[in-house]
Amino acid sequence: MAEATLQHILGFNKQLNKLSRAGVPIELDPQSSGPETNINGSLISSIQQIESALKLRVELGQNVNDAIDAAPELTPRYRASLKTWLQLEDPAAAIDPLTVPTRERMEVTRGVGRSLIQPMLIFALTFFAFLVLCLVTVPRLEAIYAQNWTTPTGVLAILVHVRNTLPFWGIIVPIVFLVVCVVWKRQSSRFSVHRLLPGGRRYLQSLSHASFAEHVAIMLESEVPLEQAMMLADPELGAKYVANRESAPPLLRWALTGDLGGEPLSSVLRFVSLTYRHVAEQYAGIWRVVLPTFLGAFVGGLLVLVYGLSLFLPMIDALNMIALPQES
Repeated sequence: MAEATLQHILGFNKQLNKLSRAGVPIELDPQSSGPETNINGSLISSIQQIESALKLRVELGQNVNDAIDAAPELTPRYRASLKTWLQLEDPAAAIDPLTVPTRERMEVTRGVGRSLIQPMLIFALTFFAFLVLCLVTVPRLEAIYAQNWTTPTGVLAILVHVRNTLPFWGIIVPIVFLVVCVVWKRQSSRFSVHRLLPGGRRYLQSLSHASFAEHVAIMLESEVPLEQAMMLADPELGAKYVANRESAPPLLRWALTGDLGGEPLSSVLRFVSLTYRHVAEQYAGIWRVVLPTFLGAFVGGLLVLVYGLSLFLPMIDALNMIALPQES
């Protein structure tokens, strides 16, 4: 690594601040509760803590490079990105590991959010129609029964009870609905939505391997040793694959350990990266197409079915009561 100075570190942090102001999600620690996108909040606080710790170590006589390695305030991902910044002339290679994984998770979350729009609209319309049913249709049907000296039975009796409790659920349901919408909008990036989606976990794993292979290739082209390049590309995956390359997924394992037929490793890793991205797109098709279809058909159909039965079954019972002779 080239000899670093505090000015280099301040320049790196300045770039992070600019990206954050532009709305780019930045995640210094993958174990944190979510991306640190607010420059006036958690990100600037974390950066200030890192800068203070490094300045203190340098003032005590420690070399900057040694301070970067030793300071516990630096998360593994941030430390790897900072070292990449100091070693390469490619800012994207240094900053992408702090931004790309978060953007990929947020893309999954946005996909789920788009899938929920149709069911939520259907729910809102069905709720409004159900209010009209309880306030208009049920009283009229109840009056028909009263004119025939008969007590409402069956579904209508249930609807009468629901209508009588309307002051409670008529207020609570919209409030809960709005709270869920607001919480999802503000906090969805903190949810591990991909764990609940079919193919979501494999989608992110494929993108992670694609990003890892691409960044290792970039650093190999800059004559960074392979093991060091792996550690800088992704500290967690790098440490795992440096210790045991056989633990890598098949295609990446072939690139790292197999016979490449004289092809440069960097070129092979770029091919591996493209392949994993193609695989990720295939998994993405599952939650981009199947999930909206399922939610729209199942949830929407279920709501319409419940409303339809609530509307027509009491009418059928009322017609039967009028048309058929009543037992004495």
